[in-house]
Amino acid sequence: MLNEQVQSLLRNVPYGTFNETRWSFDKFILFWASYESPFNLFPYARLVHNAVDGVNAPGAYSFSIDDKFGNFGGLGSGILVEVGGNTHLLNQDPYDLWEQFRVSFGKGWDHATVCGRPYTIPMSLGFADPISFWMNGQPQTPCNIALYKDAAETQFAKFVVGEASNTVTDTYTGQTQTVTQLTYDPNSCNSNLNAVCSGSHLVFTAVPQPVPNDMDPDAGESWVSLSDADKPLVTLIVPAVQ
Repeated sequence: MLNEQVQSLLRNVPYGTFNETRWSFDKFILFWASYESPFNLFPYARLVHNAVDGVNAPGAYSFSIDDKFGNFGGLGSGILVEVGGNTHLLNQDPYDLWEQFRVSFGKGWDHATVCGRPYTIPMSLGFADPISFWMNGQPQTPCNIALYKDAAETQFAKFVVGEASNTVTDTYTGQTQTVTQLTYDPNSCNSNLNAVCSGSHLVFTAVPQPVPNDMDPDAGESWVSLSDADKPLVTLIVPAVQ
């Protein structure tokens, strides 16, 4: 709690207790106070992270316990050191802690492929694992997802998800922002398990679900300054099969 209180002061946002709204987890208002504002106690943090009059540095620390931005751990095939900017990277979008897509599988599925990659369904059902629209340095848009009930892949469900940008307004500052969310075309569903495609069984949610050992188990707090209608859909919940 002490760390979070210090982080809130350095990020220029109010701090609530664990039973209140925690503005320190809202990406839209972090470092919002201008340099001359009496609420800006640490201008260097705004210089590092603010996109308007700062350098908007991805993966950088603006203070020693700024783990939310400077400490990113993710799956990968190796280590890439980029010196002098990201102009030569295929994916130039900076890592966004909150706009991470996840999928949660119900019981009964054996395995899956997600965006062309083999996907082992975790034993810890109910938790949402991250998914990516990138494979071998190339964007996979749209993303084809195939679920198989048996190892021989005789029973399956296949559907397509995509990405879309949406302009929203955060209620704390009144500023417009851009969010990215999952999209789904129900006509893309193809399955010999009728219960999967019939009706609205696939559920998309706006709040990321906590995952084991996640560095930010309260990631769902990131949209507290958005109305429910504006919260981006970032988690796909796949139904269980019998």
